[in-house]
Amino acid sequence: MTLAPEGRKMLRIEQRNAAVPVERKPEWIKAKVQMGPEFVGLKNLGT
Repeated sequence: MTLAPEGRKMLRIEQRNAAVPVERKPEWIKAKVQMGPEFVGLKNLGT
């Protein structure tokens, strides 16, 4: 019997999930935001 951080018994699916390490996203898959001139113009209208 494995205990969850809250002190309760873990569910079967939680035990399976805890056994698998968390995968990190590769560097190329991360989104990069670029603000175009239209967005900057709209943003400046509000100020």
